[in-house]
Amino acid sequence: MLIRFTVENFLSFHQRAEFNTIAFDKDGDSHHVVRHHLPQPLNLLRTSVIYGANASGKSNLIKAMAFAKNFIVEGIEKHKNIKVHPFRLNPDCMQKPSRFEFEFCCSEK
Repeated sequence: MLIRFTVENFLSFHQRAEFNTIAFDKDGDSHHVVRHHLPQPLNLLRTSVIYGANASGKSNLIKAMAFAKNFIVEGIEKHKNIKVHPFRLNPDCMQKPSRFEFEFCCSEK
């Protein structure tokens, strides 16, 4: 189950941006929350919604997740160039790496 995803220097994301599914329900009794017992208990949302104004990065967040997922699942052939999509409004970003991070937990079932 996804806990959080972060992206930096990719499409419209210049600085680090984070999408997380951590629930802020203190009781954890809601049917919208899944309680995981990792090293410490953690309440996660069963579902999440991405919303915002036009041109606020919703589609680019999904594209970032898809790009990172495809890179992990399909891999990259040796000596093949990776098509990069850095933040283009800052020339310094063109030479910096894009960063993606998935944090997730797996059930023991």
